Amino acid sequence: MQEGSGVFEELEGILGTDGANRLVDYYAGSSLYIPRGIQTGRKRRQIREEFKKGAGYRELAKKYGYTERHIRKITRRMPQGKIQGELFEGL
Repeated sequence: MQEGSGVFEELEGILGTDGANRLVDYYAGSSLYIPRGIQTGRKRRQIREEFKKGAGYRELAKKYGYTERHIRKITRRMPQGKIQGELFEGL
């Protein structure tokens, strides 16, 4: 990695020196693509968990920067087995 490019320093700030060195050693000379879907999936799981715990559409929309409509769409896609299992729990 070129000295003074700033990229290593950024990686070092995020991953620490050892982590940055390991990443550079492994991927040196390669292009590394990190899809946004990883972050999106994590965020959707968090939204679903908070929704199951009673958070409302408006609250979640404001917290995550989505519209209420989009929050409804995300929560509608919750695995059905888990919802039904909770509905009939204890019967």
